[in-house]
Amino acid sequence: MAQLVSIYSDGAYKSGDLDFVLVLGSLFTTGLEKAMNEIGFKKHGRHNIHPDCKHLFIEFPGSIPLGIGEDYSIIPSEQEIYGKIIKILSPSD
Repeated sequence: MAQLVSIYSDGAYKSGDLDFVLVLGSLFTTGLEKAMNEIGFKKHGRHNIHPDCKHLFIEFPGSIPLGIGEDYSIIPSEQEIYGKIIKILSPSD
């Protein structure tokens, strides 16, 4: 979730991780580890790290429903990034 600051600050601030919340058991999680391995990422604890890009890691926290602490009334914001719509936490979340 730390990449939010980079998106909302137009790149002025950067973070070293990307968090993706996926629905467990969905088409998106089936074969996820294999797909990550195929593009060079290896799982280290809860993080996926690429040997050529050790300063950036990816995590799939698997929090469904999406929540922050005990607050599960989160409604993701939609942002257009490079022509694609992504669902992302709002700056206030």
